[in-house]
Amino acid sequence: MPELPPDQQLRLQALMRLAPDAESVLEIGARDGRVTRLLSERYSSVLALDLQRPAFEFPHVTTAAGDVRSLQFLDRSFDLVLCTEVLEHVPELESATRELCRVARRHILVGVPHRQDLRHDRTTCAACGHRNPPYGHVHAFDEQRLFRLFPGWLPSTITHVGEVQDRTSGLAAWLMDLAGNPWGAYGAGERCLACGSELQAAPAYSRSLPRRIAAGIAVRLDRLQALLTQPRAGWLHVLFSSAADSPAAAMLASPGAVKA
Repeated sequence: MPELPPDQQLRLQALMRLAPDAESVLEIGARDGRVTRLLSERYSSVLALDLQRPAFEFPHVTTAAGDVRSLQFLDRSFDLVLCTEVLEHVPELESATRELCRVARRHILVGVPHRQDLRHDRTTCAACGHRNPPYGHVHAFDEQRLFRLFPGWLPSTITHVGEVQDRTSGLAAWLMDLAGNPWGAYGAGERCLACGSELQAAPAYSRSLPRRIAAGIAVRLDRLQALLTQPRAGWLHVLFSSAADSPAAAMLASPGAVKA
């Protein structure tokens, strides 16, 4: 497995520091196994799930194909459900989080981009002209929105990871759209959400003078925005615990506890 960039290594380290003790773990969105490998070193029973069954093999790990919006597991099947870099991609967000709550018994560990500006780094599909949010992220999250998605679960630990300043303005985003979003997130494997074509930036020589002017103004506006905006954390990690596992519930259940 290739070495990860420093920001991704920092994110994984922060995530694993939050992971609680558990007998059984369900990992949603296992992808290439970068998180799964770390889970296999700590837990004795891990089920790694993705839309297509992962091809990797690690000790203590079973792999499976499945969709977070409709999980084929009984209620309260896993002590810990881990879901990172997934929810921002799922259109039916409430269906996904209901399923996480249903199959989790004690803990849910979630990682999402923190207060991402979905106008920044947009792309324009060369095949159909559709404007796509960066990296296929169709949702933005802050703490309150994430908490509302997990009713009945208590956010026991919250951490913020990294530092970014990818903010834009309505005017700059409009100008960049006019310019065809030449500097959007055209990474390898990124695909248009509308037609499925691989996203590729238009060659520089094909950009008309008005488009180049629009893009240039947008870049300058973004630079001014950066001077006026404080950096923010790039990622939000929250460990949710069931009410039965919360410190308050444990205190009420202990001998001699006074109930309100």
